[in-house]
Amino acid sequence: MKHIPAMVLLLILFSTVVPAQQSRLTLQDAVDIALKNNPEMIRVQQKVQQKEYEDLAAWGNFLPKIDITASYTHLNDPIMIDLDPIRQAMITLQAKNMTEFANVYQLMKTGTQLTDQQRAALYQQNFGGLDKSLPLFVSQVKKQDYKTATITGIQPLFTGGKLLGAKSYASNELDAALIEKSKSENEIRRDVVKNYLTIVMLQQVIRVRQEVLEGMNRHESRARRMMEEGLIANHQYLRARVAVAEAEKNLSNDTRQLDLAYEAFRTVLGTTEMVTIQDSIPVPEGLQAAEHYLTSAKEFQPILAMIKIKKDEADDKITLERSKLMPTIALFGKYELYPEYLSMIEPRWAVGVQASLNIFNGFKDYAGLQSASYLKKEVEAMEMDAESKIMLLVRKHYTDAANYQEQFLKSNEIVELSKENVRLNEKLFETGIGTSLELVDSRLLLEKHMLEQLSAQHSFYMSRAELEFASGILQGFIKQWNAKQ
Repeated sequence: MKHIPAMVLLLILFSTVVPAQQSRLTLQDAVDIALKNNPEMIRVQQKVQQKEYEDLAAWGNFLPKIDITASYTHLNDPIMIDLDPIRQAMITLQAKNMTEFANVYQLMKTGTQLTDQQRAALYQQNFGGLDKSLPLFVSQVKKQDYKTATITGIQPLFTGGKLLGAKSYASNELDAALIEKSKSENEIRRDVVKNYLTIVMLQQVIRVRQEVLEGMNRHESRARRMMEEGLIANHQYLRARVAVAEAEKNLSNDTRQLDLAYEAFRTVLGTTEMVTIQDSIPVPEGLQAAEHYLTSAKEFQPILAMIKIKKDEADDKITLERSKLMPTIALFGKYELYPEYLSMIEPRWAVGVQASLNIFNGFKDYAGLQSASYLKKEVEAMEMDAESKIMLLVRKHYTDAANYQEQFLKSNEIVELSKENVRLNEKLFETGIGTSLELVDSRLLLEKHMLEQLSAQHSFYMSRAELEFASGILQGFIKQWNAKQ
């Protein structure tokens, strides 16, 4: 038993330290944390970086493509050129000519020709001499082992719009990724706002439940004394005790709902740190004309912006498909780094212009162009459908917000009348004129009207948040909310 005070002291210290470790967040603080930690934001940021590099890569299509290739080759035999038949024909022709010249000279000198035997012998002599004097007509074109290193370059001159279409498509993909990032940011803001408003509403509900429970406890205490004094019947006291039990049950249920709401809130924030919110739902206000939200939706709604990007991409696809029907023209050049290994028929460098045009491929290019045209029409129809649905969504949330604002204003008088009804029933009960049942019912009626008022407040701001989310201007809602704090 002597350790009990120490244990109590430790419990008190622990209970005072733990809340100090919790972070108190404003709505803007919560949004900033969620935008930093939420896994969805991390995903879209990575996608944006991916599309930035793809856009950069698309610029490279306009620049020359330069490659260097190197190889080492071993052949089964060297590549040779053997022109011996030509050599033999030349020797034969020359030997015959020399023999005939000798025969003519003999005729002019002696008046007699050489005999066949003399001419044959002289021919063989001349043929042998020429065969020895002329080199062999055999040349090595390629060594058995050789290496190559070649620099080649290609510069596109005309591609029928293919390069421009590819660059435009890459830029549109980057814009689409940025819009998707903005869309994800708005969705995270909306989730934060909804969870934040739910927590604030539940905290105010709990305060109402606590006030009701305190009132029921006071009434139960007075009813017990009056029953003990014989001023009221036992069943009236029992009704008071039942009311206390119901109030405790309602308070306990809402407290657990608040714990669950905090858990969902931390999940949206992407953190496990314990956080607290100290805020209240203000009087419903700040609703502008419906045209303001409709105009904002057309201008800032990310979904409509993404569809516009898809329309541009459909145009790019038409350009790409049309380019397949046009010729491709490019400059080219090559330079050999090991000229000593080149054959006598291979140049060290070369430049030129090349053009290519597909003549027939089974009508695939034509079919692709027609498909791209219908894709554009599909996206245009999608844009019309999405715009009409978003406009309808904006009008719905605007109507809901206006209705909840009107409900709140009408509930003010009802709540005040309910409070006055409680005061009157308390006086009547204390004087013995009223019954415990009437007083309990008046308190329960006040609780009902106060909760309905809170519900109208909460529903107004939830609808307004959805309205500004659909209009693409939810950040303005957050700034206005923080401005009141």
